[in-house]
Amino acid sequence: MSFLVRAATQITAKLIFEGTKEKPFTLVWRLQNSRGLGPYTAELENGDSAYHHGEVWEANEHGELEGFRHKNSPEHPPPIDDSGFYPKEQVLPSKDKNIRFGFSSKAQLEKWFNQHEIKNLEKLGFKIKQLRAAKVWDSGKQAMFIPYR
Repeated sequence: MSFLVRAATQITAKLIFEGTKEKPFTLVWRLQNSRGLGPYTAELENGDSAYHHGEVWEANEHGELEGFRHKNSPEHPPPIDDSGFYPKEQVLPSKDKNIRFGFSSKAQLEKWFNQHEIKNLEKLGFKIKQLRAAKVWDSGKQAMFIPYR
């Protein structure tokens, strides 16, 4: 196997959990509001989109607002641009409305959102939650999951 093939294999998302009768779910981490919506899809109480008003919560490590630091950057790619997801996985969210995004560990969540952003999002009604997931893929940067019902 060539170096490039091995490298590509190592960065590709893995199905890291699929529920069974013995273990029907695992836990994932997610930042969401009381309606279960994350900061990229939720509306704020005034009706504005949290994502389109990223300057409200996006901050660098010094707490300075950066505005849209997360929008389509290599560190924070949308699923369609996340090289860690296979092409067929990249289209799952558009085909399956039950797909959610979060993180396979708290450390992964805290790498995506810095502490200043978490504090700003908490002020806007978002909380870090552990949720049950029936199926989980991990790209190395984020996790895509199907909630356990």
